[in-house]
Amino acid sequence: MDRSKFTFVLSLTILVGVVCFAWGWFSVSKKLFPAPTINYLTKEVSNFLAGGEGESNLTVKEKLQNDFGLVPKRQLVSNELNTLSFDSCTGLQSKFKKKAPCYFFKKRKLKKGLLASTRWLYLAPGSYTALIQLSIEEKPGIKSGYVEILSQSKSIKKLEFNGTNNQPRLVRINFEITTPGVTSVKTQVTLNTNIQGSIKELKIQKNWDSKVTREYKEILFDKDMPKHMNPKVFIKKNSPFKNGYIAILAAVDGSKGLHGIHILNGAGSLINTFQFNDKEEDFEKRIKKKFKYKPIEQRFPHGFAILPNGDFLLHDGDPGNSTRRLDWCGNNIWTVIHQGHHSIAVEDGKIYHWDGEDIFINDLKTGALVRSIATQQIVDANLDVGVFKLYTHITSGKVLYKDRYHHNDVEPLPKKYAAAFPQFNAGDLLVSFRNMNLVAVIDKNTLKLKWWSQGLTTRQHDPDWQPNGTITIFDNKMAHKRAFGATDIVSIDPKTNAYKILYSGKKDAAYAHRRGKHQITSDGSILMTFPPQGRVLAVDSKKEVFFEFINQYDKKKNLLVSEAVYLPPGYLNFNPSQRTCAK
Repeated sequence: MDRSKFTFVLSLTILVGVVCFAWGWFSVSKKLFPAPTINYLTKEVSNFLAGGEGESNLTVKEKLQNDFGLVPKRQLVSNELNTLSFDSCTGLQSKFKKKAPCYFFKKRKLKKGLLASTRWLYLAPGSYTALIQLSIEEKPGIKSGYVEILSQSKSIKKLEFNGTNNQPRLVRINFEITTPGVTSVKTQVTLNTNIQGSIKELKIQKNWDSKVTREYKEILFDKDMPKHMNPKVFIKKNSPFKNGYIAILAAVDGSKGLHGIHILNGAGSLINTFQFNDKEEDFEKRIKKKFKYKPIEQRFPHGFAILPNGDFLLHDGDPGNSTRRLDWCGNNIWTVIHQGHHSIAVEDGKIYHWDGEDIFINDLKTGALVRSIATQQIVDANLDVGVFKLYTHITSGKVLYKDRYHHNDVEPLPKKYAAAFPQFNAGDLLVSFRNMNLVAVIDKNTLKLKWWSQGLTTRQHDPDWQPNGTITIFDNKMAHKRAFGATDIVSIDPKTNAYKILYSGKKDAAYAHRRGKHQITSDGSILMTFPPQGRVLAVDSKKEVFFEFINQYDKKKNLLVSEAVYLPPGYLNFNPSQRTCAK
């Protein structure tokens, strides 16, 4: 063997040896020196909503998969009310980047050592509590260490603690954030000289304002339903919805399907319900000719509308495999194979929705495609405007972020509202691009921008035309790393750009970091869907809650809710109580 070959083989052998040693040390050290669980998004919303960890029985790997929607459970169970956990060493690292083993958290002698620290969290004004579970050596007459809450400019609060005689103990420290806007905060646990200790958990929770007690009744929708609890509903007597109906599209995990539709009357009683699955035998085969089939266990229906005759329109995923029209009893009328998502609007016999990055306009009666509009067509029609260049390199034109638009709504201006919007024409399209914080109106024919608002809302959903000439928006207010926030319903007047908050979710702990719907009724009531919380909420014109639907799964978890729609008196052209469905 010549010298060059010998050198190559030797180098390769050394490299393989180093990799094997590193992998072996990583595997062993994880068992010898386990990392603590550091939780940062516990929302104790109020005494009528159960707390707990929505996914506490999942491994870290499964939790990471869940964020990509690869685990079926993620499509059903809500964790937004509860705690997100990350396997981390120095604090809350990115959930997609693992650090080396956390051996320095195990018991060992430290010289004024830092035992644990969160990363910088971005907190809105409010009351918070840091909870730390410690096991610390105890020495007579001296403090063992301290917990400190820090902002980037000062120490917010500091609390010394005694040893625990190496027994687990929960240390609690309350603190307030009063600075307007968002404050960067981190929590550190430090041991004094030559003290041994370990930490099992470090958690920061928001102390919500709501202390309301409400009386709920359960909704028995499936007598054969396996394993979990029924949804529950609260509704005030003589509520603004007393003469109408409420339709709810939600995960049900029932005996006949994973998803379903519930119809409640104005008293909160169930008058119709059904569950749905993929019933057509050739459904999967038909889909595979166009795109990769997504099983129902990995889909969350999102996009919902109800017609006056009681038919339902829905997307079977987000995105899914199809858009469907079902009758009042859940029987299929037609199915269009495409990847619809987020929202469905109906106007003048046509359906408006997104398919990927294209606007689809379909015939309401048959489902046939009437027109499609690609996002690139909209961009090309507005090259003189910088609105769509937010994630594009200014000189090279390179796209810097793959999901730069994240389209989530399209609604034509209804003819009946056109007079309230003299600057627009009936049929002009109201669109929402979530990742650009952009809401805009485009000309239905030329696709030119007629109006836009960018930055007044954060990762918004569901902009709606209103008869008073304003546009209302479900402003998710998604914050960095899901910081403690509350979702708002806001209005913008496109004539003056006047901005107004119609409802703030802070009082009711109402928050959806993603998805979300709202509906303004003629009396000023607001119906809102918070999908990650598994919750529907309605407030009257005084912003008092008069209706709430909680899609509970067990005492610690809720099932997701996709959308709720209020049907006012006279909207349906039949009497629902007189229409029955075969069991």
